[in-house]
Amino acid sequence: MDYAVELKNLSLNYNDRAILNNVNCAIKTGSIVGIVGLSGAGKTSLIRIINGNIKNDANVQLDGEVLVFGNRTDGYPTGTIATVYQDPDTQLVFPNVLDEITFGMENYCFTKDEMEENVHKFTNAVGISHLLGRNPNNLSGGEKQLVVLCSILCIKPKILLLDECTSQVDEDGRKIAKQTLLKLKNEGVAIVMVEHNFDNLDIADEIYELKDGNINKIENGGAK
Repeated sequence: MDYAVELKNLSLNYNDRAILNNVNCAIKTGSIVGIVGLSGAGKTSLIRIINGNIKNDANVQLDGEVLVFGNRTDGYPTGTIATVYQDPDTQLVFPNVLDEITFGMENYCFTKDEMEENVHKFTNAVGISHLLGRNPNNLSGGEKQLVVLCSILCIKPKILLLDECTSQVDEDGRKIAKQTLLKLKNEGVAIVMVEHNFDNLDIADEIYELKDGNINKIENGGAK
C-alpha cells in the first residue's frame, strides 16, 4: 500500500495536558481524508504535527512516529507538504494578489514559464483570476481564503493539509474549490481536510473523528 502519511503510536502532551493519545492512522496517496472533532480536540495540532511545525513549540512533548512517504518528517524534501489554515490573514503578506500567489513559487525556484502557467491554471480553477491586481487587504474573508489556497496549489505539493480553509467562502466558491481538490486527488495528491461542516466532506474518501485524544474512522466519505 502506498501511503503519503503514516502516524504511528502518536501521543501529544501540551503543558502536561494530553491532547493525543497513541494515535495510529495512514493516509493513502491520491485520497481525501476528512478529520472532524469538537473545538480543542486536537485537529489543528494534528495538522501541525504532520507538517512539522509543532516541533518549534515550547512545553510540547511529542512521542511516536510520523512518516511521510516512508521517511521521518525531518527528512522529506521542502515543498512536499503545504498547509492552508483557517485564518487567511496569518498567511497573507503582500499588498497585491499576484505577488502573493507567485511568492511561494519564487522561493522554490520555479521558472518564469512555470509560474505563469500555474498562475493561469489555478486562478482560473478557483475562480479568482479577476482579483490578480487587487490588494488582499481589501478582499472579503472568502476571497482571501481562495487567494491563500491558490498560492499553495501553485507550488504543487504532494500532500495538502486544509484546516477549514473555505469556512468563509460562499457556496459557489466551495463547489469550485472542491472540484479543484478532486482533480488534485486524481493526480495523486493526498489531501487532509479538517472540518466542522460535514457538507464540505462529501468529497472525502474516509472521515475520522478526533475525540478524547483518540482517532477513529466514523464512516466512508461520499467520494466516488
